[in-house]
Amino acid sequence: MQHLEQEAKLAVGPGWTLPDLSGVLPGAQVVPLPPLHLEATYYDTAGLRLLKRHVTFRYRWEHEGASRRGGQPSVTGTWTVKLPSSVENAVLSRTEVTWDVPAQRTGDRSARPADSARSGGPARTPARRTSPAAKARGTMSRGVVKGNGSGGRSARGTAGHGARAAAPQPLKAAADLLSALALGEQLRPVAHITTQRQRSQLRTSDGRPLAEVAYDTVTGTVLTARTADLAATAATAASAARPAGRPAGAARTARAAGPGRWRASDPPVSFTEVEVELAEGSSLEVLDAITARLIDAGACPSGSKSKLMAVLQAYDLPQLADMRQGARAANRRAGRQRPQRNRGDRRSPTMSALIAQQARSCIEVLLDHDLPIKLEDPEPEHVHRSRVATRRLRSLMRAIGPLITEGEGGTFHALRSELGWLGAALGAARDSDVRMKELEDQCASLGEGDASGAKWVLAVASEDAGIAHRQLLEAMASDRYLACLRSLEDLGQRGVGEAPGSLGAGDGAAAGGVGGRGAADESVGDSAAAGGLGQPAAIGMPALGRQQWRLVNKAVKRFRTDSSDEALHKVRIQTKRFRYIAEAAVPVLPSAEDRRAATDTVKAATKLQDLLGAAHDAALNEQWLRDVPSRLGAAGGISGRDRQRALLAAAITVGELVAAVRTVQLERRAEWDKGWARLNDPKMLRWAVARHS
Repeated sequence: MQHLEQEAKLAVGPGWTLPDLSGVLPGAQVVPLPPLHLEATYYDTAGLRLLKRHVTFRYRWEHEGASRRGGQPSVTGTWTVKLPSSVENAVLSRTEVTWDVPAQRTGDRSARPADSARSGGPARTPARRTSPAAKARGTMSRGVVKGNGSGGRSARGTAGHGARAAAPQPLKAAADLLSALALGEQLRPVAHITTQRQRSQLRTSDGRPLAEVAYDTVTGTVLTARTADLAATAATAASAARPAGRPAGAARTARAAGPGRWRASDPPVSFTEVEVELAEGSSLEVLDAITARLIDAGACPSGSKSKLMAVLQAYDLPQLADMRQGARAANRRAGRQRPQRNRGDRRSPTMSALIAQQARSCIEVLLDHDLPIKLEDPEPEHVHRSRVATRRLRSLMRAIGPLITEGEGGTFHALRSELGWLGAALGAARDSDVRMKELEDQCASLGEGDASGAKWVLAVASEDAGIAHRQLLEAMASDRYLACLRSLEDLGQRGVGEAPGSLGAGDGAAAGGVGGRGAADESVGDSAAAGGLGQPAAIGMPALGRQQWRLVNKAVKRFRTDSSDEALHKVRIQTKRFRYIAEAAVPVLPSAEDRRAATDTVKAATKLQDLLGAAHDAALNEQWLRDVPSRLGAAGGISGRDRQRALLAAAITVGELVAAVRTVQLERRAEWDKGWARLNDPKMLRWAVARHS
């Protein structure tokens, strides 16, 4: 089950009390709810791959309205995957995916020390561990956390020093969903968090829920595996890192750690916080009003988006430093930080480093959109951006193909071939989405008399889209997809010149036929390869751009003598490849003038590519439309006069739609000269052509 959660998280200090929320909204009433005892075990890989992508995975059981001595919880346990959140005006919005299962307590009694008066200090906010362990134990609370004025209840500490807690096996459906983000590595317990929650609900005068306010006393600890379990995990992670070209069926590793026994770090972390969660159908103004009242009472926006992050930050894990470095790199990729400008070739990255950076960008995009695609998010941009990422990297890999030595070529070209496979699955889904949207718009402009025929045309388009998306999901659930992602990560980490091995002559030759250098007229030429992978990208990328520009001109000359759809589509393909080279060249060019020229090249090439793409799509849609009546005639479920009426209505509608797409095709063909003139500007092409002619 999927659910959009909208909430505000506020940090509160020791001794803070929840204010009276009566009157915070006109006509609203505050209704106390039974307190909850929550126990959650969070899962991730040893390197926190999920958290690095702002995804959390937990198992939590809850017991309502009774102390822990009251026995097993009376409600079902829940597995939850929380997707990356968006923050706007302190409102945290994120999608949750949940599975309800029979409740399992996430630890045994030995892992929960008894209440102790001596450990009943006030709740503490998380503190970074920068001192030795002995000193840290003296500054962080253990065991009982005293009541906070909202009911006087206390929370037991989590597993004490040296204690071991049992953890349930991760749910297979959830582990499968997260397999790509984990790159097939084990999902193991990483933290155990206990929460005593005092709750109240704001309702309208007629009883409709507006929001729930939760005052949480939290105690958490990091879980570490026993030595034997750590060794097994390391061996599994090593086997998971093999690149493309491994034997079929050997890619997927055990993605879920067994129940095992996990040692709790000591001391546990304790803190208090307030969460305000908006009820379904309520407006953000409700959240704003409640949050404002709490801030007036001394609360402040939380610096942590989740309880898990707050606990892990308190232990200052080394993986978090990697996360901060990754966040800075993501900011640079997104343009939120200005890239460092080159001052000559000495500071320019090599061609090998450039392709590694492009591989990292590609896998980042694929993993960013992996979960939304798998969860069938209706936003079409997820598929589109993933498709563009694979095409961009594959195009650049093709361009630098002549720079790859034979010893490295097998693995390199095999990955390019696999990106072609993935790009084809993404492309089919994307094309079906575009066709569906265009047909919906065109059918909406038809008269009422065409409604019946439009219904049948859209039914066939919807069926095609469903098939394409199912095939994409099957591809993304496969071992082949995981192996492709691992190979991308390997390329991003090692670079081209440091690949660990190759497929061998037979596989390499086969891969070259699909994803290798291609025919002679498709090659970028030997002159670009003179400097090799070690040459500065500030020199190598203009050389690749120059060679690709020649191929663009060659395709244009062919189209002027052969005005077929295929020849025009060839111009689009070569223009798109030129655009991708220009995009990769922008940050490595040494002068500001060249960077501006390359940026303008990207814009002009994109406009021409889109224009020619619209013409190509119209040609494909015409052929697709002409096949609709025959497909309806062969379909089951329609018989007799109903079939005849459906075929007649569909044929009439198809005729009108074919006329419409032909008009689009002719208009785009008439405009292509203007788009070509904008791109074919010597001043704009100076970064690759004019200065080097």
